[in-house]
Amino acid sequence: MSITTDSIEVQVPVHEAYEQLAQLADYPRFMSSVTQARALDQDTSHWVMALGDGVFETDVRITERTPDEHLAVQSIDGPRFRESMTFQQLTDASTLITAELDIDAKALLPRHAPSQEILSRQLRADLGRLKEYVEQLADDGGGPNLIASGSATIEGAEGSRRGRGAMLEEEEGLF
Repeated sequence: MSITTDSIEVQVPVHEAYEQLAQLADYPRFMSSVTQARALDQDTSHWVMALGDGVFETDVRITERTPDEHLAVQSIDGPRFRESMTFQQLTDASTLITAELDIDAKALLPRHAPSQEILSRQLRADLGRLKEYVEQLADDGGGPNLIASGSATIEGAEGSRRGRGAMLEEEEGLF
């Protein structure tokens, strides 16, 4: 198993940050390896993940939730993927999100030997996209309760990833 942890401050209230991350079907909008997600129920979604040279499908479920404090998700089937996120209110309008990612790197990336540094950079890039996403939603006045959940696919939206996120994909050829 490979475990990496990182944090980012977002300029949204803690409740908005928590609620947005609880929408598993929206993860393709900020998590570079998740190319498609479809909600199966309130706590479960089906993800298509592009990693390295492979494409993997898995169902992901929220396994722990303490509103506005903690959220944990993990794969139900397929290679192990687990992420735990904690939320700390800094001010009324800012939140510190700390994410711990635990993946079975050998199963998900069998032809690559990802180092801790590569996984850490990927988590940092995903958190950067998350920051942009939740702050843009707040600026647009469309908090998580106003977003239609169901499914998200990132296929034609490569331009939104070509900046910071795709740099790691292209540099390492992993994500």
